[in-house]
Amino acid sequence: MSSTPRAERPAPPVDVALVPLVLAGAATFWLPSASEGSSATRALAALALGALIALAFARDPFAAHPRVRWGVAGVLALVVWYFVSRTWAIDPGGSVMEAGRIAAFGLGVYAAHVALVRQASRVLALAAIGAAAVVVSAPDLWDVLRHGAPAAREAGFSGYWNATAIIALTLAPLSALLIRSRRFGLALLAGPLLAAAVSTAAVTASRGALAATILALVVVALLDSNRRLGTAVAIFVALMLGAGVALLSVGGVPGWVALAVVLVIGVNGAIGFRRVGLAPIPLDADGVAAPKRLTTVRLVGGLICAAAAVVVIALAVHSSGDRDTATPAVERPASTQFDQLEGVSRLTSTDDSRRTEWWRQAIDAWQDAPVRGEGGNAFSSLSALRADRASEHVHSSVLQLLLEVGLVGLVIALAIAGWLFRATLGATRTPERAVAAGVVAMVVAQSLIDWTLDLPQVMFVLVLACAVALPRALPARGEVPLAPLKVVFGALAGLAVLALVAVTPFAADLLADQSARDLDAKRYGAAADHARQAGSLMPTLDALQFQVASLEADGRPKEAARVLRAAEPVWLHRPDGIEFAKLRLATDPEYGPIIERESARQARVAAATPPSS
Repeated sequence: MSSTPRAERPAPPVDVALVPLVLAGAATFWLPSASEGSSATRALAALALGALIALAFARDPFAAHPRVRWGVAGVLALVVWYFVSRTWAIDPGGSVMEAGRIAAFGLGVYAAHVALVRQASRVLALAAIGAAAVVVSAPDLWDVLRHGAPAAREAGFSGYWNATAIIALTLAPLSALLIRSRRFGLALLAGPLLAAAVSTAAVTASRGALAATILALVVVALLDSNRRLGTAVAIFVALMLGAGVALLSVGGVPGWVALAVVLVIGVNGAIGFRRVGLAPIPLDADGVAAPKRLTTVRLVGGLICAAAAVVVIALAVHSSGDRDTATPAVERPASTQFDQLEGVSRLTSTDDSRRTEWWRQAIDAWQDAPVRGEGGNAFSSLSALRADRASEHVHSSVLQLLLEVGLVGLVIALAIAGWLFRATLGATRTPERAVAAGVVAMVVAQSLIDWTLDLPQVMFVLVLACAVALPRALPARGEVPLAPLKVVFGALAGLAVLALVAVTPFAADLLADQSARDLDAKRYGAAADHARQAGSLMPTLDALQFQVASLEADGRPKEAARVLRAAEPVWLHRPDGIEFAKLRLATDPEYGPIIERESARQARVAAATPPSS
């Protein structure tokens, strides 16, 4: 395998500078939507189709770095393993959905990587990430301006808070890039972006996202071409984040005043670091720029400052949990994560999360099939048997992979990460690549303790960040030779498989929707046919219920019972599926006893699990 070139020259122009815009358009399509159900399948299809458009217009769709190609091959292997797992999965439809999610991610990274070969396009991709973060953080910023962070936090907020935090806090490493810009206007833009990131951090109080942001800034400092300047900027942004959250958490200070102070400090810091960045760099004896390397002392000092920023955030926001008993509590939705907090801050409390319990449940379930796993969406299906309906996600990407695709899938995923990690480290160091790598590190680190990678809006950010962080394939001199014909055909076949799997959930969702409309219009034959097609693409209980109900309404109960018996894996492990089958197969000599045994087992599991308070 060829090594990554240390020097890269600009690539020839390509006709796909529109790719970031295509992906940004897909993001605006699903950012306001929920993370599950039909909106997720449409988001996957939007990303997959946008990637295919990019590859179709690319001058050389195979102009990817060797390690990137190996990484995409690993993605294809993981997709195939997920798709095959539908034959033994607890939830066959969940396996297809996960396969489509990973396929869309691989297609998006590869297409954007091939397209973003010009500096302007790479900057445009980072701008798309920033635009998405601003859109996500805008409601929290507005609430902080009107009421202050404590009041906004008490009132709750729309959307999933950790997704909001992980997207909005990408503005922190992006601000580190803008601060050192040679363009005065771009450097000053870092101040408002930092204010948006700080306000979102103060409202969401996501501990995982805050810790991941500090990690991202450390990555920026380590991979920046000028480590001395990069480290200084990263430490400044980290301290700004901590001090800003501390200031916003003081209930006696109006929100607009606190944000104004953050804005002034951010703008002045940007001006100061811009002057430092434009200062002459010492030259060595040969007249080559020789910026000072990051010595051990500077590295230790930077880590200490980063740790101090974390401590400042935790201790300062601790006061945000203290409620004013003289003031009536602000009305807030009953489903917010602050319901269990009485007088303590979410950042400093340890009893407001049940992650350790969910992790233990996932490990126990994984031990039943350690090598091949239980298939996609297994944890949610198993949790449906318990009285605790809050544990629909493992809240850990590693444990989710172990449970769903076993040791085989985890090894494939680690190989993918290894290929892309080595490719990024071996690439030419640029500020843009350092920031993109920092964003990738932030998302991946936060996914270790949350279900981040299941959220389409976060995956959009990860796709673009991966594409910018990965190296280009062009060597310093000479042209890239054409790939052998068998490699071209193999790559085309692989991309076709990825595209087919990626759009499968979308097609199944559209067919199920059409079946529901046909059933309402009393077109029972068409409804049964569309539901059958949806189930063949992605076996789900909804599609099965539509098909059975349509056949029964059409006067074909025997055929409906036959379809239900053939789809046993779809309904057997779900309480609602068991109830649906019991009404139709309770007297069946073969499936009646199966339903009774499974009903009794599910009742025992539910009784053994105390409901969450």
